[in-house]
Amino acid sequence: MFRVSSRKILSSMDQSNEILLKSLSDEVIRQMISEENNLLNHRMTWMWTLQGLLFTSIGFLWDKSPVATFFICITGLVSCLSIGYSLRCSVRALHKLERYSKYPDIIMGLDKNSVRLHFLLPWNLLPIFMGSIWVGIGLIIMFQ
Repeated sequence: MFRVSSRKILSSMDQSNEILLKSLSDEVIRQMISEENNLLNHRMTWMWTLQGLLFTSIGFLWDKSPVATFFICITGLVSCLSIGYSLRCSVRALHKLERYSKYPDIIMGLDKNSVRLHFLLPWNLLPIFMGSIWVGIGLIIMFQ
């Protein structure tokens, strides 16, 4: 029986992606970076839209149904985890693409060398911050 580990498959896929990226022109890589930036922007927009909807429903249900309010908190926390993970993957893809660009020190409009506190960038901080708020609201509901 023929067995191949998933690590070997992923490693060979990474190697083939590296070869492909090296062969692309800078214009194509720049377009790929632009598309990934658009995806990151859309994910942030959807995060804020969903968070606003969930906070509105919390305000509406606060006195009426503590159980429903608690489930909304769980939904908010899970959405923060999910969106935070997808934002992190997007940033990793951008960093991988920037290695093949002619301008590797500039990514997402920022000079990488001037940014010292990377955890304060919105795609790093906001999902964690919003998730913490949902945990706090959930604890308030539990002990109310």
